[in-house]
Amino acid sequence: MARLGLSLGSRGRSEGEQLLQTVVQLHLEDIEGDVCRVMANLAVICWIGHEDGCKLASTALESFGLILGPEHLGTLQAKGALARNMSKAGNFSESERMFREVVTAETNFGSEIKSLGLPNTPVSLAEVLVMQGCYEEATEWYQAIFEAELDVYGPEHQYT
Repeated sequence: MARLGLSLGSRGRSEGEQLLQTVVQLHLEDIEGDVCRVMANLAVICWIGHEDGCKLASTALESFGLILGPEHLGTLQAKGALARNMSKAGNFSESERMFREVVTAETNFGSEIKSLGLPNTPVSLAEVLVMQGCYEEATEWYQAIFEAELDVYGPEHQYT
């Protein structure tokens, strides 16, 4: 349900947000991290209102971040969702700081990050750097992302 909700929501469909809200309600008793990730997914697709997205991601971090720990995938996803919403609100420096923390922590998970369908945090970091006029560093990130995608998908794949 969570993956379907994220997929629908990322395409701008309100059914996705509704589905993710339902999943959050179903998981509220679960402190294993699923509810934290689902709340983060919901925060990411709150494209219309970054304030609501920030509140939801902050709630996920406050509610589960200490329990799960700073290196848990759910915590990282919630922090990434908060950083994305902060970026949409124009708070680029704080967004950049949070993206850097998430990118650093994500390196411990390797390919598991992609297999879980988590957002591509290095791309988001590069985008925030561009918004701040840090083109040289952003270019370095985009180059690294391109090389990683080339290795994973090959030269003919649409993502490359």
